[in-house]
Amino acid sequence: ERHPERADGRELGRRIAAEDPGNPTAARLLASVEWSSGQQGEALSRLAGATAAHPCDVELTKYTAALRRAAGVAEGALAVLATSLECTGPHVELLYQKALAQIELEQYGAAHASVRQMRGLADHFHALALVAATEGHLAAAEGHWQRAKGHYLESLRLRPDRVHVRLQLAKVYREL
Repeated sequence: ERHPERADGRELGRRIAAEDPGNPTAARLLASVEWSSGQQGEALSRLAGATAAHPCDVELTKYTAALRRAAGVAEGALAVLATSLECTGPHVELLYQKALAQIELEQYGAAHASVRQMRGLADHFHALALVAATEGHLAAAEGHWQRAKGHYLESLRLRPDRVHVRLQLAKVYREL
């Protein structure tokens, strides 16, 4: 096989799944291998079953929502997130995924509401950095480049290790 790490991941996922068939970690691992192997449909199908069985698993929901958004199915991401948020209650990282899907669907009013919810829950620097990054994404989507720049810089002040925020900031600088 060209990518031995995929075979290792597949084997590990299968072994975990054999020991515990309903294990959401195994579902995430196998879906990751399928996705990176070009089997997006299989990955999304696997995750759909896993999130239906484990709607309260935050890590599984975040991963499922991110892959659905990557596959161009932001509406599907919102549906999974709504189910999980009903189960878990407000959660900063789930609201982050929700806001990103809303931005992709150009539901800016709803995205602003999600950011307000996030801000009310943010109680440590990681969460505050996530809120600032989300505000940056939303401002950039609405064409407010200076505001986006400020939010991204704030996010990086709190979490300088956020590479995707640096990339978004570079895009904003190109627009200024």
